[in-house]
Amino acid sequence: MKLIEIVNQVDWNEIASRITELYPDQVKSLDGFRKVYCLLPSLVPVKSELTIKVETLKDDLEGVEYAHVCGIYANSDKPELTYSLMVCKWGEWIGMEVSDESLQNFEPLDCLCHILWEMTFVGYDEDEIERFSEDLEKAENGMENMTEE
Repeated sequence: MKLIEIVNQVDWNEIASRITELYPDQVKSLDGFRKVYCLLPSLVPVKSELTIKVETLKDDLEGVEYAHVCGIYANSDKPELTYSLMVCKWGEWIGMEVSDESLQNFEPLDCLCHILWEMTFVGYDEDEIERFSEDLEKAENGMENMTEE
């Protein structure tokens, strides 16, 4: 199932209620989440080879379980590597499949809440995300230049 299909099935009021249960410290950010949720159906889905995976992981240091959202190449014979999706364009996000395993382990509402949290980790505006991505690239290039000297 593509992410846009889940977005179209879930009502904002359900998301608002559930996201504050899953992420109590994000109550102040509900307007940002709503803005993104309302924007998603107007975007053109971009085909992607990545699949969204939502899984429960445990922090070994603190023993806390949390939902981890990442991208995988589901139809690959390579070992399963995970990729950060936080700087992906939202059109690409909504064009991605959500893994069957994720939907077996989480209700669609919970998947969507965790995915929205990851999508907006850097900001509630794609321009903010683009600037963050550019800053990351500059930092990476700076590190490469330092190792070459």
